[in-house]
Amino acid sequence: MSAVKKNYPSVGILYGGAIWHRDPWQYVFESFELIDVFKIMQKRFRWAKRLDLSRYDIVAIGWAPDQIFLKENESEILRFLSMGGILIALGEFDLNWLPHTRYMRGFENDIIITGAKDTIFKNLTTKDVSDWDDSAHGYFTSIPPDAKGIAQIVVNGRKHYVAYIDNERYVGSLLAMTIDPDFHTYNGLASARLMLQNIAGWAIDEYYRVFQSNLKNLDLAKKLSFRVRPYFVELLAAIMAGILSTIATYFLLQYFFR
Repeated sequence: MSAVKKNYPSVGILYGGAIWHRDPWQYVFESFELIDVFKIMQKRFRWAKRLDLSRYDIVAIGWAPDQIFLKENESEILRFLSMGGILIALGEFDLNWLPHTRYMRGFENDIIITGAKDTIFKNLTTKDVSDWDDSAHGYFTSIPPDAKGIAQIVVNGRKHYVAYIDNERYVGSLLAMTIDPDFHTYNGLASARLMLQNIAGWAIDEYYRVFQSNLKNLDLAKKLSFRVRPYFVELLAAIMAGILSTIATYFLLQYFFR
């Protein structure tokens, strides 16, 4: 890996023991840390077996990690997104551990790109992402209301999304897809590697977008605090004066009418 740039996001890759959970990401991220599922699950105390994503800006969950573990930690995944984290989720979602999402397992090859043509699917065509020998590991029967579907398949004459982006519901952003470019990158498929590079680029861009948005909100909060502070001080002074006046009146009445 090359030298890591200043302010490069902290990236965590969920590692479940498979080589494609680890190796493909070295082509697309300058630096990352493995989040070893088995090490977490082997900890002695139950409270220590929980997933903690608080140290990461971007988290990638590739194809076929431990689904039970993910289901048990769905609240942490939601917290991560709500706190501004960028989540990449690929492959399978058997236990419906993604918020507001329902999944149906299956294997399909004919992908129809419907969105994100300048980000996730940049320089890729429908043909490029189809016929990967199981390009999609199922489809979503429902996605979050504010999410944007970006790829579909047709099953029994009906269209279903196999990929979506949700950056409206959370402070952070979520990319979910039943496509598994990590595994196919490991198998040497050039179009899969390009998609994985696009995904990493999207995640980094989203990180900086959220980061800048948070800076603007912080700056606005500071400006508002300076405006509010004088009025707050005046109000506090008036309240204290009223209290002191009441106390003084009480003692005067006690003195004259005792």
